[in-house]
Amino acid sequence: DGSQFGVQLSYAVQPSPDGLAQAFLIGADFIGTDTVAMVLGDNIFAGHGLKKCLQAAVETAESGSGATVFGYYVDDPERFGIVEFDKEGKAISIEEKPEHPKSNLASMGIYIFTYKQLRKYLVADAKDKDSKHDFGMNIIPAMLNDNKKLYAWEFDGYWKDVGTVDSLWEANMDLLKDKDLDLYNIKKDWKIYTEDT
Repeated sequence: DGSQFGVQLSYAVQPSPDGLAQAFLIGADFIGTDTVAMVLGDNIFAGHGLKKCLQAAVETAESGSGATVFGYYVDDPERFGIVEFDKEGKAISIEEKPEHPKSNLASMGIYIFTYKQLRKYLVADAKDKDSKHDFGMNIIPAMLNDNKKLYAWEFDGYWKDVGTVDSLWEANMDLLKDKDLDLYNIKKDWKIYTEDT
């Protein structure tokens, strides 16, 4: 229930695998008019002012200035959802695993929106039978097509998408190296939960 982390968690079940976007519609009553975040569960983030970056993104959303997508520089952009951005840091396109990437900034799977603005796009997307109901492929491009502001925040801390066996192994090796992820700079009673599958 989250109590061991000092938070209270509640859950809603997605009845069928109809895309990440559906989760916001399922949780609409819980969300109300709050600012919302989507954080993909197969990503690891650490360090370099992440908390401050998140707070700034929430303030940007709440002020009506726009939504934020977090990005990370990668050498192999064709493997990721890629964010193209202008000189002011405004996102101008997002493409999933592009053959010819327009940048090297991979979407880290952290998005922050005002729900009032996001809901309009979610409802329209839910009615589209041809949609994959995916943020990177459908929701974000629709917002950008309507000239909605979406800022790309480049993160320079630690990030790893652990959606493959190889990348999960790499993250474990990073942890053992004690270089990128420092387990000694945290509370001694901090627990690490893992599952061997």
